[in-house]
Amino acid sequence: MGPLQVPIHPYVAEAAGLAFWHPEMRYRWYDNLWTFEEYITRYLAYDRSW
Repeated sequence: MGPLQVPIHPYVAEAAGLAFWHPEMRYRWYDNLWTFEEYITRYLAYDRSW
């Protein structure tokens, strides 16, 4: 899928009935693997330290 994966919001995943999705799913962001919560926390804080 490449070096970037945009996380799926938990409400969207549940509403869409995504069978493969689970709350602790990790998404690739270059060399990092983050949960939705980790990703969104960094995004909102404009964290560029990764």
